[in-house]
Amino acid sequence: MDQKNFQEMIDFAIQREIESIHFYNQASKMVKTSGTKDLFLDLFEAGRRYKEKLEEWRRERSRWEGLRRFNLKISDLFVEAE
Repeated sequence: MDQKNFQEMIDFAIQREIESIHFYNQASKMVKTSGTKDLFLDLFEAGRRYKEKLEEWRRERSRWEGLRRFNLKISDLFVEAE
């Protein structure tokens, strides 16, 4: 995969995260129950952290080499439920 294609994929993923963050934020303001509100706020925060990680990868072009070993570590972005 060349750098241009990788950057396009990262840019696409960032845009989807921005949309998700906006949705979760708006949804958290609309729901009535605290559990559901907390869920949307957790999803909002996870999306925000993931967007930041994607932006970091976009800036660090050296990470584009060796993409076969590329690990998004998505599971590291979630917090375990109490």
